[in-house]
Amino acid sequence: MSTMQHAWLGNYEVSSTHCTGLTFARHSHDECVIGVNLVGEEKVWLDRREFEAGPGSITLYNPGQIQGGGAADGAPWHFVSLYATAEQLAADLGLSHLEFDRACCFQPDLAQRLAAAIKGALSVDAWLRERNEEALVLLLGEVVGVSGVRL
Repeated sequence: MSTMQHAWLGNYEVSSTHCTGLTFARHSHDECVIGVNLVGEEKVWLDRREFEAGPGSITLYNPGQIQGGGAADGAPWHFVSLYATAEQLAADLGLSHLEFDRACCFQPDLAQRLAAAIKGALSVDAWLRERNEEALVLLLGEVVGVSGVRL
């Protein structure tokens, strides 16, 4: 069983997913994907490497990277995601170009704040949504800072 909330915030797409034992076949995205794991251990396959991302981990995928993986069979998993083009993300953060250097950062405090902003941005309350959208751009600056971006 899985539940997913999803919304577009201007140029960003955000989602929150609660599920059990969900796995993804190998695939790629045209945009940058930033994920926050809140519950459960995610086994990630990325560009022929494997790693685990547990609660408090932020995962970062560049456009076109081949990725796959998911939670173990029957294991609960809750994660939030943000999708944006590399150009949009760079422009919003005042950078000329953006490419993530690290695919996974264990940053529990930042992960919680980012997850809260994404969940707030999914709120039905317009005022709450707006406040969290603004917070999101500032938090993305922090995420980019800890991910060792190649400029």
